[in-house]
Amino acid sequence: MEKFTLTLLDPLFYNSSFDSGASGGTVTFPFIGDIALNFAISYSLGIGNPRFLYNSHKPQYEAMKEFGFFTSVAMSAKNVRTTRIYDFATSIMSDGYPDVDLFKKMARAPFRNWIKKQGLAPGNKFEFYLFTKQDKNIDFPHSFTVRLGNMRSCLSIIEKTETNDKDLIWINLFSLWLITRNEGLDNEGVITKYSDIYTIQKGISVRRFREALRDYS
Repeated sequence: MEKFTLTLLDPLFYNSSFDSGASGGTVTFPFIGDIALNFAISYSLGIGNPRFLYNSHKPQYEAMKEFGFFTSVAMSAKNVRTTRIYDFATSIMSDGYPDVDLFKKMARAPFRNWIKKQGLAPGNKFEFYLFTKQDKNIDFPHSFTVRLGNMRSCLSIIEKTETNDKDLIWINLFSLWLITRNEGLDNEGVITKYSDIYTIQKGISVRRFREALRDYS
């Protein structure tokens, strides 16, 4: 098990939560989800099977079982700096192909959504732990880059750092159950549900994280 830091080199936007108001504004959560990390690392380094397996724009999360590694949620020890609030409009052509019937129905309004969005600013640093299957024998580089967020537009650098057994980390219970069928980590920490795929147990010890993945196969 190794510890890494992740530094944002670009603004990071991803659809995480909706703010109130008629504008339909979205706010990016102040952490980097483990699912995003797992797919980004697999895609960047070609480790495991970096397929996205999309079906109707929904990824098949079961692909993470094939990667041979599993990360905690990347969390920041400091207050996360955000970007200004931007206006975004999604075009009816944004699916990557022309839909003539839809274009005719939209008439003079060729945009489907007009929303406000706030992301995480460049320079923010996050930390996470990465557990590797022993039979995979994966040697991660000391530093490498990944792309995250909407349209994979955020370039980030990941670097190895020293582990600390006193660290308290965040675990996504959805991912943990998916790859280990472990439904929780006793009564340690605090559980917060952010979405259907992000139920995070906060304040987990490094030792407990290692134990939870002991039978990872």
